[in-house]
Amino acid sequence: MNILGDGPTLSANSITQLTAGAAQAIRKQVVSALPPWANGLDLDLSAVEQIDDSGIGILRDLRRDLAGRGVTVRIVAVSPVAQEAFEHADLAELPPIVT
Repeated sequence: MNILGDGPTLSANSITQLTAGAAQAIRKQVVSALPPWANGLDLDLSAVEQIDDSGIGILRDLRRDLAGRGVTVRIVAVSPVAQEAFEHADLAELPPIVT
């Protein structure tokens, strides 16, 4: 995963797995990489090849945890695999999808 940007909104991309084995590492990387001045995080999920309930959970947790820091999380691109997983998830708990 890459986290890019030097403005108030950063972008995370090259995420290929949102599974139980990768979810906590992704969460830790995102939280530790966000500078204190960031107020937005755009998640590009167009490269996601695998996603499970843990991956859905980490997206929900990132939205909640970062909102507590004043950071808005959005999903800006979705792979077909991620789209299929989202069809079975409670979208109200996930970051908004703005494609």
